[in-house]
This record gives sequence, C-alpha cells and structure tokens, in this order.
Amino acid sequence: MGKPPKFPHELKFGGSVVRIVRDPLRIPLKKPASPEGDTPKANQPTHRTYDSYVVEYFVGPKRMRVRRSTYAKAMSHADEVGVKLLNNEIESLQITGADRRAYLIALENLKGLDMRLDHVTKEFADAFKLLRPLGVTLPVAVSQYAEAKKQIGVTSLSTAVEFYERHGGKVKFNKTVPQVVEELLVSMRADGAGGYHLRDTEARLNRFAKAFPGPILDATEAAITVWLRSLRALPGRRKVKPEQLEPLGAKSRNHYRNSISALFNFARRQNYLPRDLTTAAQGIKLLKTQRTENEIFTPEQMEKLLPCLPDSMVPGIAVKAFSGVRTEEIAELDWKHILFDQDCIKLPAEITKLGQRRLIHLHPNLKAWLEPHRKAEGRLCERWTTPQSIFQAWSRHAERKKVGFTLGENRFRNSFISYRVAETNDIQLVALESGNSPAVIQREYLEITTPQEAAKWFGIFPQKRP
Repeated sequence: MGKPPKFPHELKFGGSVVRIVRDPLRIPLKKPASPEGDTPKANQPTHRTYDSYVVEYFVGPKRMRVRRSTYAKAMSHADEVGVKLLNNEIESLQITGADRRAYLIALENLKGLDMRLDHVTKEFADAFKLLRPLGVTLPVAVSQYAEAKKQIGVTSLSTAVEFYERHGGKVKFNKTVPQVVEELLVSMRADGAGGYHLRDTEARLNRFAKAFPGPILDATEAAITVWLRSLRALPGRRKVKPEQLEPLGAKSRNHYRNSISALFNFARRQNYLPRDLTTAAQGIKLLKTQRTENEIFTPEQMEKLLPCLPDSMVPGIAVKAFSGVRTEEIAELDWKHILFDQDCIKLPAEITKLGQRRLIHLHPNLKAWLEPHRKAEGRLCERWTTPQSIFQAWSRHAERKKVGFTLGENRFRNSFISYRVAETNDIQLVALESGNSPAVIQREYLEITTPQEAAKWFGIFPQKRP
C-alpha cells in the first residue's frame, strides 16, 4: 500500500475524522563493553530508529491513540475505527486489550439472537445469584431444566415438583431390586414364614433380581411384562439351549407375578416406592388359567412302579403316593414325623407350605411299605438335598426302568387326593390332610374316582407283608 505524500493523513467517516500520524520510534542502543584504556569512537550510533504510525480519533471528548508498526496496519485499523464510528459502536472503541477482545467475542456469540449484551449479562448475573447458593452452574441448571421439560411436556416444572413432593418425597433410598429382595427374604425369615413358601419366593425373586439389577424405581410394568412372557422352565441338570426349554404356563407366570407384586408392596411399605401410588407390579394382569383334566396314577401303574424302586426311593415315593405330601415337604420330612404307633404322619409347621401343622392318616399299606426302611430319625430322602433333585432322580429312574408312563410333577398328590375323597367321601377331611381348602381341591386336584378304585389304591401292599 502506497504512503500518502504528507502526514498527518486524515480520513473522514461521516462527521468523524481519523488521523494517521507518522511517529518513528528511537530506541537507545546498549553500549558495548570496551577494554580499559579504549575510548569510544566519535561516530558510533547511540540509537536505532523504527518506522511507526499512530492512529488518532476522538470518542466524545477523549482522544484515542493506537500505535501500529506499518502504514498498512495503521490504515487497516483506521478503517475499522471509522466503520464503528459510522455504526455508533462507541463502546467497542473505548476499551482496549483483553477487555476489548472479550467484548468482541461476546458480540460474536450473540449474533442472530437479537439480544443486547447488557441484557444478557444482567440475566446471567440474576441467574448466577439464584444458583450459587445451590452449588449449581447455569449450564448444568439449563441442561437439567431442558431435559425435565422434554419428559413432562406441557406440564410446568413447578407442578411436577409439587406432585413429587406429595407422592414421591417420602421415598428414602434409591434401592436396587437385589437389595430389596434380600431385605424381603430377611423379613420373611424373621416373621417365621414357612420353609416351602420362603424357598418358593426366594427362587422366583432371585431370578427376577438377576434380570432387573437396577433401582426398583426404574422397573416398569411394560418391562416386567415382557420379562414374564420370556420365562421358560429351568433346565435343572439338563444341558439344553434356552430356546429348547418350554415357556412357562399361565399358572406359573401368575405365581411369578404374585411374588413380584409382594416384593413391590414390601418396597412401598419401606418407603422405597411412593406409598400412595400404584406399583409397576400391580398393573400386570393375572392370566386366565384353563381347567385341565388332572392326571392320576391307576392302581395298576403304582403296582408296577413300587416294586422296581431301589431302597433309597421307596419311602419317599410311597409317602407321596399314599399320603399326598408335597415334594417340598418330602425334602424336609423326618422319620420322627411318622408316628407308626398312632397311625399318622405329623407334619410340623416349619416344613409345610402354609406354615400350619397337619395330621395325615397313615394307611396300613403305607406303613407296610415303610416298615422295612424304618429309622428312629433322619431325613426320609437323605440322599438328595432339594425337592428338585429328589423328583429328577425319581423321573430318571422311571425312564431307565421303562415303566411306560411319566411320573409328572403333581400326579402323586392328585392321585392321593382323588382316591382319598372317594374312600372317605369327606372333602373337608381331605383338605385338612393335604393342606388345601375344599375349593382348591375341587378346582385343581380332584379327579372323579370310585370307592372300588380307592380300595385298590390303598390296598397296594409289598408282595411280602411284614
């Protein structure tokens, strides 16, 4: 860029004048050290001159001076100043250095927002004063507010907070599902829950906790329903792929649903869930179960099964067939519970499903099957530790012996109840012996049999009677 013929060079911008003044800088040189006795030369330079220009302009009564190293840089700055004077951007010309850079960046940030910088800083300062005591920064507060508005839609945030204070404010801790399951089981043990019921609840809820390891507040009705629909039978010792297992039936799924509902009700009582709101489990509907014909053993089938059993299986299967004791109760049944001299089996409360003591008639044929194996005490099925392992062992043995029929999980109990009702014609008595209500017996266990068939059933004795 060519220099003007003379300085100062004036530029006009409307009613304002910007002047460029040539103002060289003279910088003193450092005197070099000289050996002793030497005298400095008369023509040695003492200063160095640098070309320099000053841009001068007025902002109100105040004269502003900005130095630039070249004429081109001075001219560029003069043009910038002139444009701001024309646009009445006086404020930006009154600040220099870091403040000026910050000001310009702030103006750049506000482009397209149609907001003045003074208004923005006022709003920020007001917000900061409100948030500072809470330890929350403005960006965090704005982010959380925006996320909350997305979730609550047109509802105001204050209304949502008021609803939370009314319904969820009493929630103490954000407990996880496994934590609540453990607390429920501890509570059930402390309250003396029956062993059968406790084991049943623990098995189902541990399976649920594995699928839902997060906070119980986050478990939704939709997610639980999807999980219930995906449930399949447990493989036991079988090495099969999950997809090869049978889906759970309606009755089993209802049992899982009821256990989960009990868990959520417990969480609500402990203030882990809002007390006055419906829980996620309550919304899950119970499935309608279809009434199917109960399968029972015929006397001929039992006459074929019992003689082919090893000694370790005879007591358990005989008690199942001729007294109707549940497999879960068989696992805990002790020889001392069989009162041979009083012709009854006395089940203590701690091993029954409902936690209630029961007396069951000890038929002569059952006594005959038990006598050769009789002990003073000790578990009846001492070789196996769980109900599942007991029944699996029985089923495998029946398959190996090719008896021609499957044992079925409830066939022993169905058979005893059906033949016992035919024998006594007294459903109330059988209900007491089996630990069920008469209505449950008629709905789930009873199969029509005749007194003659019952006489054959309870007339099955060992070939050599003791």
